[in-house]
Amino acid sequence: MKLTSFKYFPYELSFRNQFKTSTDTLKLRKVFIIELRDESGNSFWGEAAPLPQFHSESYDEVENELKKFSGKQVFECSNSLIELFGYVSSLTLLPTVRFAFEQVFMNCLLNHNINSSIDLPASKEINVNALMGLSDFESSKRRIRQLISLGYNVIKLKTRDEDFYELYELIAWVVGELNAKLKFRIDPNGSWDMEKTILRSKKLEYFPIEYIEQPVKESTDLINLSFDSPIPIAADESMRNIKDVDRLLADSKIKFFVIKPMLFGGVQNIFKLSDMITDKNVNIIFSSSLESNVGRRHLVLSSSIIDNNLAHGLGTSEMFTNQPTEDVFPVINGAINYSLNNYSSPITINLK
Repeated sequence: MKLTSFKYFPYELSFRNQFKTSTDTLKLRKVFIIELRDESGNSFWGEAAPLPQFHSESYDEVENELKKFSGKQVFECSNSLIELFGYVSSLTLLPTVRFAFEQVFMNCLLNHNINSSIDLPASKEINVNALMGLSDFESSKRRIRQLISLGYNVIKLKTRDEDFYELYELIAWVVGELNAKLKFRIDPNGSWDMEKTILRSKKLEYFPIEYIEQPVKESTDLINLSFDSPIPIAADESMRNIKDVDRLLADSKIKFFVIKPMLFGGVQNIFKLSDMITDKNVNIIFSSSLESNVGRRHLVLSSSIIDNNLAHGLGTSEMFTNQPTEDVFPVINGAINYSLNNYSSPITINLK
């Protein structure tokens, strides 16, 4: 099966509420949607959504790479996953562009080889963590109550260096006055230093905190913290590729690897990751790269491959007001009901 008529579309997602990281406040999110068509005129879509703030390729690098394919007349729809992975690797080395093409060819494979045996989960319930930033105390309490009513039992709190007092008070309120059975993940986005992380982890030690995610920027500091922190440490920005995984498995006691499949290069590398962590005392948490509902389909598929019951950071669809397509994987009672049939269902795109 041949695919033709390659097109790409830059698209800006609008955040429903300003999205705050430790260094930025974002109102818009730029992504690239790609399209290829089969001989019957059926469209297959993918998404490349770089995050330069997290050391991925830049927007210009991705667009320049996509421009190279504008003159390419014919692409191959593969007949197996192994063939698909090899073909995508021959096209591009940029992880987010690989992710986009992998999604296109995966959908083509699933729609044109319905009788083939494809080694992907057919269905699965995937637990999802809630995501919230810190606001004033009363607003944060209202948000916690709302998330509990929506069925979440794991909440990821994004925090800045100067917000530690508010963070501590909020968790203390949940554990003490609210008496809720919640688990927390703390994400300072590299805004803490070594000394602060040790002191703060000792203060938080007896709270229900699953891990502290990437509290420091440097990988060497993160490795050292994995031996000294009383609360488990998770690596996020330090996990950019397979080599990073190999290093952290060898040199650290990090118990949680937070993987963004978009930046990690897609399903092929998730299969490699799965093999690498076999018999290791490591848990994989999948996390969104703030992609649209187009790329989020491939994110959810990627997340179905690793077999664990932990909550993953997949609940980002409602963060944007102008999604280009419907959400086929809504979060209901803190979980996604994934199915391969939903993943491969036709995508109707509105880029206006």
